[in-house]
Amino acid sequence: MIEPEWMWLFLPGQIVDYMDILMDIKDIGFNPFKFFDCNKRHTLPDLVLNLGGIEVSISPWAYSARDKDGVEGWASCISLLLDCNDDGIFLGAGFLRGVRMVVDLEKDTIG
Repeated sequence: MIEPEWMWLFLPGQIVDYMDILMDIKDIGFNPFKFFDCNKRHTLPDLVLNLGGIEVSISPWAYSARDKDGVEGWASCISLLLDCNDDGIFLGAGFLRGVRMVVDLEKDTIG
């Protein structure tokens, strides 16, 4: 499911847990957000999902967002990856940042 009003990307828990380790997620008390050092974004892998036989690549800049205030003196980012608690996939605005639409008026197509 694609939902443009939510920024989160809900993925199977194994993927989210693995990415949390790679991002070195910082637990900030009772805060529901998952913070990590923005300086690590360039070292993180793209997520590649197979959606109905089409491979879709999601960059670290699409599955995270910069926290404008920062945390504890370092430039912090927020992971947009959340556990969907099953094998489903729910793709929010973080995913849509990398999607481009092409309108071909001559062929009367959108793709």
